[in-house]
Amino acid sequence: MSSPTSRFLSVPTAALLALTVLVGCGSNSDEPVTAESSASSASSAAATTATETSAASETSSAAAVQAELPEGYKLISAPNNGQSFGVPEGWLEVDSQAMANDAEIQAYLEQAGSETGMNAEMLKQQMAQLDVMAMSATRDAAGFAENVNVLAEPVSASVAPSAEEAKAMVEEVNGTAGTFAEVQTSLGEGVTQAYTAEVAGVDVGGVYIIVPAGTGDGYSIITVSASDTAKAQEVADNIVKSLQKN
Repeated sequence: MSSPTSRFLSVPTAALLALTVLVGCGSNSDEPVTAESSASSASSAAATTATETSAASETSSAAAVQAELPEGYKLISAPNNGQSFGVPEGWLEVDSQAMANDAEIQAYLEQAGSETGMNAEMLKQQMAQLDVMAMSATRDAAGFAENVNVLAEPVSASVAPSAEEAKAMVEEVNGTAGTFAEVQTSLGEGVTQAYTAEVAGVDVGGVYIIVPAGTGDGYSIITVSASDTAKAQEVADNIVKSLQKN
C-alpha cells in the first residue's frame, strides 16, 4: 500500500508544465499543447512507498510564521485550496470560480490579449486542472510570460514530500531537479523544489511549492515558471512569505 506522500507522484505535473508553455509563450499552432494532452505521462508515474515518521507531528506542531506581502505584490486567491498569496502587481489572474461566468472569462481574455494564445473554450479546458492561474501581462527579454499555477484541489497527504519524492516529480516530466528546501509558512511547514525542463521545445525554469492547504486538509501544489530558475525562485520565495489562509 502506498503512503500518503507517494500521492504527490501521481498528480498531473506534466499538465502543469504544458500550461506553463501555453501561458508563458503563447501558441500559434493549430493544435496547442493542452493539459489533457500532457496528463497521460503524469498518470503513469510509478507509486513509491515511504514510511511516515515524526515528520507529521513536526509539521503539525511547527510554529506558524506571520504572512507578509512584499512591496510591489498583490494578493490573489486559490478558492478551492483555501489560501491566498502574493504575485507581482500588474499580473493577470483568473480562478476556478470565474469559469462559471462567461463575462468574467471574456474579461480575462480581453485583458490578456494575445499573450495566452487561448479562446474561451481552451481557457475552460486548461482551468479544469487549476484553481488559479496568474501571469505577467508582458513577456520578459526571452519572450516568456512568467506565471503561477495552483493545482485544482489539494493533494490528500498528511506530510510534505521528501527530497527524493520531489525530485521524482521533476524527473517524471523529464526535468532536472535543482535546489530542494524545507520552508516555513503561516499555514505550516512545506517544501520547494526548483527545476529546469524543456517542454514542447521551450526551456522552462521553475519551482514547485508544496505547502499545507488553507482548508486544513492536504497539501497545495503551486508551480512558478519563468525563463530562468533564478526569477522563478524570487517569485516563489515571495509566495512562501505571503502565503495565508483565505
